[in-house]
Amino acid sequence: MKSTARCSKPTMPRPRTSSGSSLTPSRELLRDSIRHQVSSEPYVYMSREKTWQEATRLAASLAKTIAINVIHFLESHRQQICAGISAKTAGLRQTA
Repeated sequence: MKSTARCSKPTMPRPRTSSGSSLTPSRELLRDSIRHQVSSEPYVYMSREKTWQEATRLAASLAKTIAINVIHFLESHRQQICAGISAKTAGLRQTA
């Protein structure tokens, strides 16, 4: 019986296409932050895990890392957004 070995080629990131939807700047920044986080994790480049347990451990680790980074992102940007809103309302009060 002939056996065939599958060789995995290094994959190049595919170009992003525009879906036609428009995101607010903060949501765009969040999306780009998550994309960067996912693409920069070292275990993303592993092509094959030896066991199912290893695959689930890697997936859980990636999910945890993303969750931590999303929470940090939202907390840090929430402060900036609140500061911007406060500055704008203060400016409106001065002109009224």
